[in-house]
Amino acid sequence: MVKRIFALLIYVQILACSPTEKNPMIIQENFENLSILDQWVHDKEIIFLGEPTHGDGTIFTARIKIIKYLVEMHGFDAVIFESNGYDAYHINELRRRGEIDKKHFGQSTFSIWGHTLELQELWQFLMDNNNVKFLGMDHYPHTVMKEHFLNELKNAVNLTKAEEQLLQSMIDSIATTELLPRRYYLSPHESAKLDLLKNKLKHTKKSIYLKEGIDNLMQYAAFESLPHLHEGFWTKFNYRDSLMFESIKSHANNNKKVVVWLASAHALESPSNIVDPDDLKEIGQTYADMVTLGNLAKSHFGDKMLNLAFSAYEGGFYDFVDKKEINFKLDSIPNLEMNVYEKNQAITIVDLRKIDSVYFSGILGFELIQANWGKNFDGVIVFPQVKASRRVQ
Repeated sequence: MVKRIFALLIYVQILACSPTEKNPMIIQENFENLSILDQWVHDKEIIFLGEPTHGDGTIFTARIKIIKYLVEMHGFDAVIFESNGYDAYHINELRRRGEIDKKHFGQSTFSIWGHTLELQELWQFLMDNNNVKFLGMDHYPHTVMKEHFLNELKNAVNLTKAEEQLLQSMIDSIATTELLPRRYYLSPHESAKLDLLKNKLKHTKKSIYLKEGIDNLMQYAAFESLPHLHEGFWTKFNYRDSLMFESIKSHANNNKKVVVWLASAHALESPSNIVDPDDLKEIGQTYADMVTLGNLAKSHFGDKMLNLAFSAYEGGFYDFVDKKEINFKLDSIPNLEMNVYEKNQAITIVDLRKIDSVYFSGILGFELIQANWGKNFDGVIVFPQVKASRRVQ
């Protein structure tokens, strides 16, 4: 009985968002005509485009189409990725010198994006449009840093043998594009040594990014070195999101309009409006303890920010941990995606702010979670079916 009442409630609320001349919902399958988004983005300066998992091929392609539209039709001039500051700086230098190749982008972020076939379209777009900056918000060091950072640093400042050995050891331990365990325990003495090294660098544009590279190495080492980051379930997540927020805030000050490519879990604006599942309750944890990038960003940017999520009724995604494709279908209980599919059977944008209630959705990883999703995202683009991302051979 409760499920039937829920199904009727959510169905009525979705009907309230039905297509009209003033409030269209349906997106063309090829994503070539995106004028439907104009009313959503016309006054925005920062747009989050979140993903349910890290292996969503169809959703990757759709987000790239949206990014191109935002750049070409709405003047967005930067794309922010989960790269670090130095990696992104080096990529933009290669672009400026005309020496860039798609493989370089793949070496500057996690392989779950960089080494997928779908992302090649975005890399080519950025290669063809040097006016659009490629920016990093994360502190994870990748292959670009491993191959170039130390040499550039040595060209900028005289490194002692001890400094060079310390940096080389850190880079070898934690710089990679793969999602592998990476650890470096930074002692207080080593940390002080790196702080002194930053002071040696002159105040030039390159030095700013070299300093940021050192900071990124220290921040990553802090994951293992700082005792307080091991005291709670969400502490590492919150620490990382706070660092990403500071990067985004800086980028937003230096660019007109920015698009942020991220996981929807980082984009949550109000995790306390998620009903805690049993597996969290069993370990005494709650979503309310999360302090997310989305929460920090919404508090800072307010109405200048648009937060879009993506989901689907059925399909597949690539599991980057088990390295295999996982199939799903969200039909076990009444939920947002099932209701949208039954009503439209087409790619649909749903205005979540108009659904002020608690209901199930697969926005986070295609697992049905109960929440007031309108407190966390402005809207969600729901696909009838999606395909998994494909790796570059």
